[in-house]
Amino acid sequence: MQHTAVVQSNRQMPHQQHDGKPSAPKPKLDAKGSPHSGKEDQLRQSTVQKILQIRANRDLAKRTVAALTVLIIYLVFVCATQSYKECPQLVIVFGLLLMGSIMARVMVAKRATTDDILASPAWLRRYTLTTLLMSAVWALFVCAIFFYYKTGWVSLLAVLSTAGIASAATSSIAPNARLAKTYVLIMVVPIIIMGLFEATRPSFTLSALLCICCGAHAHDQGQQSIILDQFVDD
Repeated sequence: MQHTAVVQSNRQMPHQQHDGKPSAPKPKLDAKGSPHSGKEDQLRQSTVQKILQIRANRDLAKRTVAALTVLIIYLVFVCATQSYKECPQLVIVFGLLLMGSIMARVMVAKRATTDDILASPAWLRRYTLTTLLMSAVWALFVCAIFFYYKTGWVSLLAVLSTAGIASAATSSIAPNARLAKTYVLIMVVPIIIMGLFEATRPSFTLSALLCICCGAHAHDQGQQSIILDQFVDD
């Protein structure tokens, strides 16, 4: 009877180590048979996303020099037309605004000297604001030209210049698909609205062509986003 009572008491007592302390519970294993593999997968994915973000932001900073081509296109447009003689105040004001937005964008890009700065949301926010500001200034300039010259050849030249800048943006801002899409939309949508508001056959044609360009750009950016998501998941 005493032997049976001792065996039952030993069964009720928790497992103890040799020093008398209770042993720690064994870690639970997941379906793969390794502990904490879910946390390791999340950590790995977050690390990969951070590395990709740093690389994308570094490419954005390096390609910011291409923004100077917008200023060159602006100067060529002014020299090739009579816009400075006919409306000098408009040309000067938008030229200063465009130059200021480009310089601000370049200065933000030059400050991206370390990986910590490139990974910070504050840097990307400032870079996004300066980039979209430049796009908005150009869109307002083209709308002003469209309003002043109607559907003349000067407006057509401005629209063609816009198409060239938007096409160049698809490569210079390609590392950030969302920023590139927003950049093109801000630059193109006001011109499309002006073309519809003008309500003439040439203006409708220009608006339709710009809509087609926007659709093709959105499709390309969507494909790039899908490929990037698949790469991160793998």
